[in-house]
Amino acid sequence: MPPRPLTFRASDGGELSYLLHLPPGHAAGGKRWPLVLFLHGAGERGDDPTRVLRHGLPKRLLAMPDYPAIVLSPHCPGQSTWFDHVLALLELLAEAESGLRGDAD
Repeated sequence: MPPRPLTFRASDGGELSYLLHLPPGHAAGGKRWPLVLFLHGAGERGDDPTRVLRHGLPKRLLAMPDYPAIVLSPHCPGQSTWFDHVLALLELLAEAESGLRGDAD
């Protein structure tokens, strides 16, 4: 079953849907986890966030649920580019670092 899309609201009111992978043992707490931000290509833009699962790391995570990192896979809405969502991406990363114990190093 594919992951359920979540929504992040940036301080400027912009929203991004994203898929979140948490590694096994994450809920136990204490440990900081590697943090990966996966940005898909232009072919996956649109209204359906599950399109992110077509290629790359999100697709591989379906077969590798024990991947030992937090993976954020945001979805770029149609008719926009990642440059239009830089603030939301930076804030999403910052929230994952603090709220999910992500280790950007």
